Amino acid sequence: MGLKKMKGLNFPFVIKPLFTIIYLLLIAVAMIVFLGRSYDALKMPFWGKEFYSHISNFTIAYLITSVVGFLWLQQGVQISRIIIFAIVVLLVNYLYELWLPIINTPDIIDGHFGAAGVLLATIFLVIVARSGLMPNPNFLPPAKRQ
Repeated sequence: MGLKKMKGLNFPFVIKPLFTIIYLLLIAVAMIVFLGRSYDALKMPFWGKEFYSHISNFTIAYLITSVVGFLWLQQGVQISRIIIFAIVVLLVNYLYELWLPIINTPDIIDGHFGAAGVLLATIFLVIVARSGLMPNPNFLPPAKRQ
């Protein structure tokens, strides 16, 4: 029993390298800002303490929207469906922040931070959908895979 060769993901589209780099940089920035909650070395003094008490909502909403949308773009999902997904994330964010006190204190400012994360991710995904996709030359439709 030898090791089986791993097959790569078979998506119909790939993201142009520049947009992939920007995507990874945006994730890194979101994570650095999030980690600023716990590490003083990463805190930006001009944002103040209040900023860091809400930044987790921004980061969570941004990551959910951008990661799902980035994968869906490569799979050929239309940008309109990705925007609908982003709206659902936005609505769930506000629903949770305003009416569900499960491990949460209702706080509209948290909802606004989550909305900012969804908005940033959606703007980036729209730009990628318009300018950052190219056909995958190695794509094999399901009928041709063996």
